[in-house]
Amino acid sequence: MNKRGMELAVNTLVVLILGIVLLGSALTLVYKVYDKAIVLPDEMNQQTEQQLFDMLLSSKQKVAVLENVKNAQRKTMAVYAVAFQNHLDGADHTFTVEVALNAPPDEVDCGSPVNYALCPEPNFLDVDYTLKRYDSKAVYVGLDVPKEAKSGEYIYSVNIMDDGGNLYGRTKIHVNVK
Repeated sequence: MNKRGMELAVNTLVVLILGIVLLGSALTLVYKVYDKAIVLPDEMNQQTEQQLFDMLLSSKQKVAVLENVKNAQRKTMAVYAVAFQNHLDGADHTFTVEVALNAPPDEVDCGSPVNYALCPEPNFLDVDYTLKRYDSKAVYVGLDVPKEAKSGEYIYSVNIMDDGGNLYGRTKIHVNVK
């Protein structure tokens, strides 16, 4: 057999094998990146926002949440739509959102401080919202469920803090990890 022909066949085979290995590595990397890329939606749709505002008006509450109980699989995010309305007197007021674990399932020890490798981790925009009197704001709050989370119901408090650092309003959200 021709030596040049044999060399060409071996070189082609080596390039082909390297290409397959690189393609496999690239696909693995993309899978890992997208697997961890759980993000909150950028914007709330108008229908959801309107439902929240209607709840605030009809109930005269300061804080409202649509569907406060959600089921979630591991490595997913439970997303809650939360709204609050400024009932404070006077000028504009600034509000912040805080989310804290209230109660894990009985058999789960999340630790202190909370170990979010074991328990769902709050995910929300940590920004200040300035509202005029009777204005409302709707935001998303997410709970990232890690793959190591134990099954059960986890209860979180969504606290709305006023510009003085005082608790303005609170609602609870529940995530049932399956």
